[in-house]
This record gives sequence, C-alpha cells and structure tokens, in this order.
Amino acid sequence: MKKFIILAILSVTAFTVSSCSNNDDSNNGVIENRGNVTYDGFNLPIRNVVIEDMQPTQNGISYIVELSSNPINYNGRNSGAYIYLEIFQANGFTFSGEYNTSEANLNSRSLDFIEFHVDPLLQNGVAVEGASTFAVYDNYFASGTIRLENYDNGLLVSNFLMTDLDGRPLRGNFEGLFEYIQHFNAIGKVPSNPTLRKAIEERKKTKGDLKKLRAEKL
Repeated sequence: MKKFIILAILSVTAFTVSSCSNNDDSNNGVIENRGNVTYDGFNLPIRNVVIEDMQPTQNGISYIVELSSNPINYNGRNSGAYIYLEIFQANGFTFSGEYNTSEANLNSRSLDFIEFHVDPLLQNGVAVEGASTFAVYDNYFASGTIRLENYDNGLLVSNFLMTDLDGRPLRGNFEGLFEYIQHFNAIGKVPSNPTLRKAIEERKKTKGDLKKLRAEKL
C-alpha cells in the first residue's frame, strides 16, 4: 500500500512539472518591450519605439527614431521619457549598425539630431518648446552614439550614449518590438503602421525640411 501511495505521488509530481514546462514553452513566444534611460538624476523606462523613414536623397535615406516610456500621443501631453533622433543611412549600408555624431560617419551611418524630453507636449508630432517638464535640445549635446539591430522577427535591440556639453551622459537601452512608419523604404519584414502614419502627416510638413540640410552636407 505504501508503495502504491508513493508511486501515485511521484506520478502527480511528474505531471505537474510537465504541465509547468509546457506553459513556460507557450510563453516563450511573447516578447516584452523593456529598456530604460538615465540622465541628470532621471531614471525612466523605455517601452516604446517608433521608426519613420524620410524621403531618400541621392546619397542614402534618413530615419526618425523615437524612444518613449509610453505609446506616443502626437497631439497631446505625454508622460515619462521621450527621445527624438534623426539618423542617416548611406547607400550601400544596412539599417542595422552603429550611428554616431562623428564627422567621419557622414558617409556611412550618422546620428544627426538629438532631443530628450520628460513629459512633453506634442503638437502635430513636434515637441512644444518650453512645455516639457524637462528638456535638452540638440545644440546642447556634444556627441552621441546609438546602435540599432533589427532582426527578421521584428525584434529591435538598441543601446545608446549621448554626452552633453557639461560631460553628463544620457545613456539607455531597449529590447522589444517597434512600430514602423514606412513612406519609401522597407526595414526587413516589419510592416508599416497606417494609423501612426496618418498621425504624423502634419509633422512631415513641419520637420520635413531638416533633411534637406543633411543632403547639402554631402
């Protein structure tokens, strides 16, 4: 009788372990966006990334990269971190790679524009100057680097480091799925988000001229 009870307990235990294992396997397909940014006493999560391509030039193509704590409200108040970047990918280079502000990278992958906001107010996709709880604008950053790695399943892995004129670092990372707004150029197999594309139509009119300056550099 004792042997029967012990065997029954072992059978139940084995079934329980097997069931848990199967549940774990089913959860492996779920990708959780995670990341953070630190700067000047702030330590905020990064849970959302939006990438938008801009009109290509004869030298390559530029992208807007937005990293934020929450999904972006393009016409209203946002909470948490909001980082706005403009990057350039020259012809002959893939999207995945390291972008930085060095003049030596103008003909490969360059980081052209940096803004950091906390709790910004956006109008037509553009942060309203003076309306954020905290903001650092492009002319106050001395240097910066961001690495972007896009995988076939839509996973984006990124880490970045920017330094301001006082030597203070803005650093962070992100791993997860991102939203893509495609106008001209595909990034791997990531589909374009038509809802976000409509939301930023007015921004293209507002900030669309910035890359003309970039094209003139080359």
